[in-house]
Amino acid sequence: DGTVEITKEGEEITVSVDAYDVAGNKSTSTETETVFIDTAEPDVSLALTSPEFTVSSKSYYATSSVDIDVEFDDVAGVKQADLYLNGSPISMPVTVPHTSTETLTGVEGVNMAQLHVVDNATNEIYSSEVIFYIDETKPVCFINFSAQDTILENGGKYWTKENEIKVDLTYDDPGADPSGIYKGEIV
Repeated sequence: DGTVEITKEGEEITVSVDAYDVAGNKSTSTETETVFIDTAEPDVSLALTSPEFTVSSKSYYATSSVDIDVEFDDVAGVKQADLYLNGSPISMPVTVPHTSTETLTGVEGVNMAQLHVVDNATNEIYSSEVIFYIDETKPVCFINFSAQDTILENGGKYWTKENEIKVDLTYDDPGADPSGIYKGEIV
């Protein structure tokens, strides 16, 4: 066993080995290879593309899934690429350059996506974490007619002589990590 020092990118190295047995027989073997040095991490990008809005300082609320753009590349090629959703890996094709849009189905509440890529020279990188929120719980709407002097309740029916009435509306979003009320309207 021995070591050959590589000092520059794309260096051609030749290794010759002589072997002798006890009887004095000699064998020589020579191999020549071009070796490339790659000390750089792969280039990676991970970005949410859908939905594209922010509510209450939290970004990317969705009812079940989000679309995320995945990109990676490396001069040495890639031997492993995994997209993680909440800590569980999803294997990606290792052909470079890689560009795809993946649909991730999260769980109710906070979700985290991250890309991990290892190149053929064993350099590896984790992308920045991308946080998104899933809110599957419908908001609750409350309508109140009885808080007015012009409407009278009689036998479960409401009566008025006015041509307009005031309707009191209140909303609540009771989910595990609620997105908040975006808008309320009378339809």
